[in-house]
Amino acid sequence: MLPRMTLLTLLLLTQIPVPIIKFPVPPPLIVVEPGVQVVEDQEDEVFVHDGWYWHRRDGRWFRSRDHQGHWVVVEDRGVPAPLVRLKPGAYRHYKHEARELRREERRETRREEKEDKRERKEERREKKHGKD
Repeated sequence: MLPRMTLLTLLLLTQIPVPIIKFPVPPPLIVVEPGVQVVEDQEDEVFVHDGWYWHRRDGRWFRSRDHQGHWVVVEDRGVPAPLVRLKPGAYRHYKHEARELRREERRETRREEKEDKRERKEERREKKHGKD
């Protein structure tokens, strides 16, 4: 006869402080990638995805249905993939105009590099044909 087995369930309760982030009115949002928006120029990154406000803090995700707070913890498997892929801190104090300016500067630099490369290639071609 097998000894009686007792199933012992331990309930471990931990308190996770929820963010106190809230806005008096819906904040202005900026699209940072398809389906993902961020609240502009905030110390804490607050994203909006599919109508939910999302915030990541200390490796945990929280969500709220509205701009007034009411945050709840979300398990990792419940966080939308586009949010998980975002680099932590990349959108802190995010400003649309500054990003657009940096993007245009990068485009201009790439254009200049392509033009320089094209000119060097043409110079080599001219030298080569001049030697023959």
